Amino acid sequence: MTNFISQAERIEQKLFPHKQVSLGDLRQIDGPLFDLNGKDLVFEPSVADALNRQIGTSRSQLDMIRHASGDVGQVNFRNFLSDAATFANNKDVVLIASPDTHRVVNVLIPRHDFIPARQFFDFAQLFMDESGYEFEKMESRSDGRFDIMLYLQSRNPTVRQFATGEDTVTDGAYLRWTGDQIELGNYYIRLVCTNGATDTVTKKQTKMHSFNPSEVHRMIELAKSRELPKIGFQTYERKAIEAMETQCSLAELQGLSSYLTGRNAGLLPETVDSFLPTRKYEEYFTARGVDIKRNSKLIKTDLSAWSVFNMLTAFATHTDLLAPEDGARNTIRHAANRFLQADRDIKHYIEYDG
Repeated sequence: MTNFISQAERIEQKLFPHKQVSLGDLRQIDGPLFDLNGKDLVFEPSVADALNRQIGTSRSQLDMIRHASGDVGQVNFRNFLSDAATFANNKDVVLIASPDTHRVVNVLIPRHDFIPARQFFDFAQLFMDESGYEFEKMESRSDGRFDIMLYLQSRNPTVRQFATGEDTVTDGAYLRWTGDQIELGNYYIRLVCTNGATDTVTKKQTKMHSFNPSEVHRMIELAKSRELPKIGFQTYERKAIEAMETQCSLAELQGLSSYLTGRNAGLLPETVDSFLPTRKYEEYFTARGVDIKRNSKLIKTDLSAWSVFNMLTAFATHTDLLAPEDGARNTIRHAANRFLQADRDIKHYIEYDG
């Protein structure tokens, strides 16, 4: 438990500075400059966009007002909408600032209540004490977003095999904190190499948005029942075998590359290219006159869906390009699991033979 406490303290200290404020107290002054009870704050465009959506407007609408009425007219219009919206339904938001630039780089808009990280760690300790799980490791994001993954393992792990060479420890559980909810799920550790290398596969099962006693009891009882490791594993086995027998389409590769280079994962295109060969297949079929934009779901690569799944989980687990505790690893694992669970593009007509 000492290791858990020390890691929790270290990760809590790494969280970007943040403050819970009333949406109605945020007043635009000019462009990205806002006022909060007499204090000037500079917002990144994505933060301003998120707050504007909460009061019923958008960047494009505000641009139209600016062109018609000037900067002052746009600011007055925006603040009027804020007053009207928050008068009817004011809510709290959590502003997250960069410790380097001091700009507000992210905002959390809780669906229910904001759950501070310290309360999450206190709950996690109670969860382990009550359910019998032991702390294994912890991961968090390094880009200002609230996302902490706490991995737990049974004291007596169970190993199952659903295909030759596919030995899997099925007893893992995880708790994930995203600021406004706590998620409980199970995870499987695939023993993929004789040298001890492993891949981790996660699957969400339930969540709670507050420390309502009945919600806390329900989550802990699910873990104590030992039903958690069984939930979803048969589906995982079935989808894994299907993926072994199905080749991956170009559209599926493109979807993964797009997600991994997008805002959620935030990987550089050259990083994704280093382990996911999407560009290779795009260049191959384009050189042969295939319209890859129209036919991407019809283009069958020579990769099985299972091998692509392995590429994702192997990178998430073993890459040196991400810090060991970087929560981007978990984002990639979630992408891998969604890919595995998705319906396959099975009907293909244009094959890769290079």
